[in-house]
Amino acid sequence: MSGIIQHFGNMSDGGTVLRISLSKDGLHAKIITYGASLQGLQLDGHDASLVLGFPEFTPYLDYPYFGPFVGRVANRIAEARFQIGEEVFQTDRNERNQQTLHGGAHGISSKNWQIVHYDQTSVTLKTTDLESETGFPGDCEISATYRLLSDQVLELEVTATSTKTTVCNIAHHSYFNLNGTGTILDHQMQIFSDHYLPVDENQIPTGEIKSLEGTPFDFRTLKIIEPQIAAELDHNFCLNSFDKKMHPAVNIISAKSGIQMEISTSETGLQVYAGKHLDTSVPGTNGDNFSAYSGIALEPQAWPDAPNQPNFPSILLRAGQTYYQKSQFKFSKNAN
Repeated sequence: MSGIIQHFGNMSDGGTVLRISLSKDGLHAKIITYGASLQGLQLDGHDASLVLGFPEFTPYLDYPYFGPFVGRVANRIAEARFQIGEEVFQTDRNERNQQTLHGGAHGISSKNWQIVHYDQTSVTLKTTDLESETGFPGDCEISATYRLLSDQVLELEVTATSTKTTVCNIAHHSYFNLNGTGTILDHQMQIFSDHYLPVDENQIPTGEIKSLEGTPFDFRTLKIIEPQIAAELDHNFCLNSFDKKMHPAVNIISAKSGIQMEISTSETGLQVYAGKHLDTSVPGTNGDNFSAYSGIALEPQAWPDAPNQPNFPSILLRAGQTYYQKSQFKFSKNAN
């Protein structure tokens, strides 16, 4: 293997999990083939990783959603069922035995992806989400590229095609902590959104598109993520653009480290989860066990439960069409 690619672990079926190291302009990323997951992300001058991950492979099997791509439909599908035309589809009830979360137990985050291409600044991986495994119509081939650009930018680009008309909503699911240790409760955040989606007790959108005016979730201007807000924060924010062109999604800053991250995306929504339920019994790459608010998930994506919500933007992907998503994560560090 080259210096860029290293052995990281083994799947139960004997498959080899590899780790790819990328570097450019002081930004360094480590990606593992399991889930096409971002294992680590470092900025020159700041030793700790800016994303939560594990130094060894085994914990990734026990603690899902630390850095992978999730789908074929990210987020939740109510009652694990939806309809396309006259046909009803049943998918995996992998959350509370009621609904589908992140494509089900056999979604793309649990697959060992194949490396298609790599060099010092980028890697492209692919996998196939099989109808026979997940219940979604058609076999869906998904490709994801991590690319480091100038000025300390991490770009993620995703495409997908399906053999049958289906639904598709891919998301990247890293937990960010711009300090590298501790919690994100000292971070300041601004979200470029005027509305959000209220949810029921199962985190399923009620169908209402609610103004942020006067709500605790009003992050239209930069403000601290306070504990009482973080405890409730697991919602989709409706971004202020619907044309699939790149637009700002969120700006988050740590006064402690001086690091700022700005996310722009082609997507219509941003799921924000402040990590209330994080709880691991093994240390991560920063040496600590992860607990509540150790990281915040900021996931550009389409709106949750869209197949069952006719007033939400559609996530229908027709056979022969290509799904496309791009997001950019720009990092900078100010002197403290």
